[in-house]
Amino acid sequence: MRLGNAHFKTTHMTKQQMIDVIKQEERQLWEELQDMIEAFGVHDKATESATTRWATISFLMDKLELK
Repeated sequence: MRLGNAHFKTTHMTKQQMIDVIKQEERQLWEELQDMIEAFGVHDKATESATTRWATISFLMDKLELK
């Protein structure tokens, strides 16, 4: 694909590869959230932001029935 002067390689992922990426991202965000809780507590603004990031992908996984 070409956009302006930039060239982008189009990659085609299988459904399972997409699911795997989503699950890996959820696990990573969960681990980051746990680290934030441990370091700063649950009421810290950074922890609340990490909670929102993790919850968003978690809700997506629930909606897609990936859990």
